[in-house]
Amino acid sequence: MIFFVPRDLDFNNFFNSNSDYEEILLFCSSTNPYISSSEYQNEDIREFGPYGPHNLFDKNPATCWTEGTSSGGINEYVICGLPENSQKLHFRNGNCKNSTDFNKFNRCKEISVQIYIAAHILGNEIEVFCVYEAVKYDTKVFSVKDTKDVQAFNLDINWDRISQTKNSILSSYIKRYKLANPNEAIAQYIVKIQIADIFFGTKVIGTSISDIWFSD
Repeated sequence: MIFFVPRDLDFNNFFNSNSDYEEILLFCSSTNPYISSSEYQNEDIREFGPYGPHNLFDKNPATCWTEGTSSGGINEYVICGLPENSQKLHFRNGNCKNSTDFNKFNRCKEISVQIYIAAHILGNEIEVFCVYEAVKYDTKVFSVKDTKDVQAFNLDINWDRISQTKNSILSSYIKRYKLANPNEAIAQYIVKIQIADIFFGTKVIGTSISDIWFSD
């Protein structure tokens, strides 16, 4: 279920009056919570597979995330934390271990970048995953070049506005769960990077992304 946020919505009672939010489980990483929709050569997302999404955050072109479907990868995604005040998404396309693997695996041709505000009760975990209730804030679509070079995309976020929205969503979330201590809950920004179109590889094994990171 996806919810597009109107600018004039009253978030003070949002979670009490609407069911149009998305429950998202993210791996409870100490540095950056994340999850992917699928993973090549690994059916248990609780394990660190050779093509897992944890490879996206090491700035190492020799490692990558590869989705695990047989359909080419369109609509597959990774979700991760979005640092406050970020304005640029840095993106290394494909499996960049070497030129052979880059050509063999599919690469992104177009990506959808969906920004969410997500609320979470501290200590609310399912095994190794944290449970978030997320509201979509904005979506942008970017064309991606078929190259191993790092590409940068402008997110164009109004951080004053989104910060005010985050505070309202957190207040509504606290009211919904009747939390006696407001510090029991947090709200943070997360981003879903979804594959919208692909360049096909010579072996059509799966669509890969080597690295993503954010900067001001």
